[in-house]
Amino acid sequence: MVGYLHNLSPIKTSQNKNQYFSLNFQTNSQVYRAVCFSPEKHSVLKRKLESSSPVKINRFQLKKNLKTEKEELILNKRTRIEDPDENEMDFDVQKIQEETVEAVDSSVEEIQDKQNSTLVNIAGRVLFNGTPETVEVRGKTLMKQEAMFTDNSGSLRLVLWEQDTRKMKSGQCYNLANVAIKEFNGTNYLTLTKYSNVTEATKLNITRHDEIPDNIQQVQVRFPPDGINFVQSYLSCNKCHSKVIDSDKKIIKCSECGLTQLKTKCRNKVMASILTITAKDTMSLNIFDDIIKQLYAIKRAQDPDFEKEFPDLNDDDITELILTVEATVVFKDKSAKEVIASV
Repeated sequence: MVGYLHNLSPIKTSQNKNQYFSLNFQTNSQVYRAVCFSPEKHSVLKRKLESSSPVKINRFQLKKNLKTEKEELILNKRTRIEDPDENEMDFDVQKIQEETVEAVDSSVEEIQDKQNSTLVNIAGRVLFNGTPETVEVRGKTLMKQEAMFTDNSGSLRLVLWEQDTRKMKSGQCYNLANVAIKEFNGTNYLTLTKYSNVTEATKLNITRHDEIPDNIQQVQVRFPPDGINFVQSYLSCNKCHSKVIDSDKKIIKCSECGLTQLKTKCRNKVMASILTITAKDTMSLNIFDDIIKQLYAIKRAQDPDFEKEFPDLNDDDITELILTVEATVVFKDKSAKEVIASV
């Protein structure tokens, strides 16, 4: 099949820990959605997309999506990416209209009953909940700002990411257009998308006081946890902090941002998914380097004979560390870690 590429996504990780990315493939007769399970091909396809160059693909699957009833292209390691011959390309690249959903005007009270991923327009006051924090999301280090959004009907959680954290000031009122409703732990919250628009609302008068939603309260988890789902060690890119594919080569290239770097310069990171069971809930929580290093420091203080350095710990060592050290860890929103509160 020959065609042009559109809407290439970043590399993502599925719930089964498989890496993949998606794109649109424009042929002479139609546009297919494609899913590629070979992250090594991301950088090649990205160059083709940026140069609007045609692409020829071999050894792919054509499979019907049961939800959309549309045929999709499935690409994997066996799929070959080639340059087509001139006689195979008798059509030009076309602009593809992205599917858009019209946002609806809403209030905080109305948002509580709306479906996940609905787009809304809303006006109200923003109040930051503390300072921005750095969190690990799918192998990336991202800046996150928790906030409260209040109008005269109520308050709810607003989560800002990366450059969006600089678009507002705490205590001021804004008109938010095309913002998305997301759901966590049974409660809706707001977050910005690439289509969102933020304008200051200087004449807006919000008389209602801010109310702290239940879903941003802190949760204290006593360690050791009830179990560990998995422990994962990985190399991270020096530029974008994404997970890079480990290989035997001395020089590796990040498939996310394209940075070429020495393997020895990449940072070794570790994360673990733990299971904790309380009287009210069973939760799976992610912990990263900072928490694990604090557990390690407690272990060293309690056991002088434990002399192994942190960079030398393997997955079995980390598993034992998590399951033996006693501490209390404070989580926000049952997902973002904070600090070890007490021992």
